[in-house]
This record gives sequence, structure tokens and C-alpha cells, in this order.
Amino acid sequence: MNLYLVVSEPLSKIVYEDWFNQAGHEETYRLAELVVARNYSQARWLVWELEDTFGGDIVNMPRFAVRKKVADIEGPAQILNTAECQEFYKAYPKVDFWALGDAEHIGIREVA
Repeated sequence: MNLYLVVSEPLSKIVYEDWFNQAGHEETYRLAELVVARNYSQARWLVWELEDTFGGDIVNMPRFAVRKKVADIEGPAQILNTAECQEFYKAYPKVDFWALGDAEHIGIREVA
């Protein structure tokens, strides 16, 4: 297993202040998770599966940037919770877990 950083393209959803009158606004967000998985595809799938707004249709899967952060670790395939992330921060202090670098296909460009 490996540890991956998975970040989605920008997504949006409508947040309703008044559901009855359909009054709301659009919010933009990204999915960003640290994931233990066998490969890039499984990491992407676990994050996509977490988000329930796509209706389970793979055609609606957003684009993702996936970066391997730590290789050859033990554990089941899972999205890490806060406590598990803290353990990895302590075990691998020199790894920048949230650095994505260039990912132009999802709209992220590293500025030097």
C-alpha cells in the first residue's frame, strides 16, 4: 500500500438559505484527502466514493490530481481521519503531505 494525496478539480453545489423559496447561492470547493491505497486508481475511487453528490455514475466522476507521498506502508485501503494523519506527520516529518505541485488539468499551477 501507498499513501496518496488526492485533490479534485473545482466542484460546485447550491447551498440553500431558504429551501421553500429556492433561495440560495453556489459554493465552489475541492475534494482533498490523504488516502492509503494500492494504486492511483483506487485512491481516486475512494475519494470519489466519499462524495455522494454524483449519484454513483462514473461518468460524473470529476478529474483528480493524485500524488504518491509515502510508499510501502501497512494498512487497509482507506481515507485517513485526523488522528491517522497526525500519526503520519510524526512518522514522516520531512514529507510535505499537502504539496500538490503543478496540476494544470485541474486548474492548479505552482507559482515559483
